[in-house]
Amino acid sequence: MNLVAKEYVTCRHREDGALVLSEFTGAAHELREAYIHNPHDIQGLKNRIVQAIRDTPEEQHRRMKALRATVRSHDVQEWAAKFLASLQSAPIEPAQKDVEDLTDDARA
Repeated sequence: MNLVAKEYVTCRHREDGALVLSEFTGAAHELREAYIHNPHDIQGLKNRIVQAIRDTPEEQHRRMKALRATVRSHDVQEWAAKFLASLQSAPIEPAQKDVEDLTDDARA
């Protein structure tokens, strides 16, 4: 679902349309300008869909432009850079407590 949402946003070259997204998807944490809803709240979901349809073209454009900027800036290169930076900042030796926990788990 995360990739599908981002692909949809990427394909909206005219910056039109609307993205209705469950709050339980990982992409909801990144794509804050989507019409986010709780899928267990049926009336709330219906209201969000109606809002997405009825919003002015200007509001839809504003949201989609922001979504596209987010997707553009949070690409695989950025993810890889953050991942490698976190690896570089990780301790070379495991903490003694971590070693003890692993030893305890092996005995169990």
